[in-house]
Amino acid sequence: MAYCMDETRIDATLRHLSEVPQGQYYVDMSIAWALSLGLIKFYDKTLPYLEQRVFTKFVHNKALQKARESYRVPAELKEHLNRMKIK
Repeated sequence: MAYCMDETRIDATLRHLSEVPQGQYYVDMSIAWALSLGLIKFYDKTLPYLEQRVFTKFVHNKALQKARESYRVPAELKEHLNRMKIK
């Protein structure tokens, strides 16, 4: 994961994640986990993918949950992520 989440590869990684077929539990969890790391390390680049709702409800909400659980995300960003949850 660290290989794909650096400054030189983040754009391609996010684009590839949005193209992966969703609907299988472990695939969805992997995408969500990668997105949560994207939110932690590259918030400004990852957030638009979640705002556009490119991912399924499960992937979207799980990525937000994992990012909110991180100690590396400031409280004000956690509040914003909480408001983005799909109900």
